[in-house]
Amino acid sequence: MKKIFYILLFIPLFGFSQTQVDCSLLTVTDVIFQNDSITFEIFNADTVDSHYPYVAFTLDANGDTIQNGQMNYYMTFAGTSSFFLYTHNLEFGPLNLPSIIYPLTIYFTYSNLTGENPGQYTCELIYNPQMDMNHVVPNQTKIKVKTIDILGRASEDVLNKILIDVYDDGSFQKRIIIE
Repeated sequence: MKKIFYILLFIPLFGFSQTQVDCSLLTVTDVIFQNDSITFEIFNADTVDSHYPYVAFTLDANGDTIQNGQMNYYMTFAGTSSFFLYTHNLEFGPLNLPSIIYPLTIYFTYSNLTGENPGQYTCELIYNPQMDMNHVVPNQTKIKVKTIDILGRASEDVLNKILIDVYDDGSFQKRIIIE
């Protein structure tokens, strides 16, 4: 009976062992400031879950501490985004949002309890909203503003003459109608 107890006790440790999260696969996708709180959204693109994660502290570009962490979650699953909400310590007064200078350096801490090299690890993540333009879709519809000839005069469609169509985005296209 004792053998079965030990097997049941230690199988989860071997079957679900942890390892270190690859810090390069963690991305801060959003930081939301409110009067008395900060919310961080961190995406874990790794295949490894992070246990007991929290944002230990955050510095702005001047090196000023704008947040000190607290434990928030039991586990952040691999391949998902997690939200970390921190209430600002009102002892120091409200956040002075206009004085925060980007980029932010965010120190994300998690624990590796049972795998190789158990311990606590910290990943340094950078958040710069001015550089977060991942899904910019260029204006693909152009509207023809006018047609001009080679000398820049307004023109209609004329045979055997070089014409230039000018579009609203500043681009142009040369064409010739041949019959």
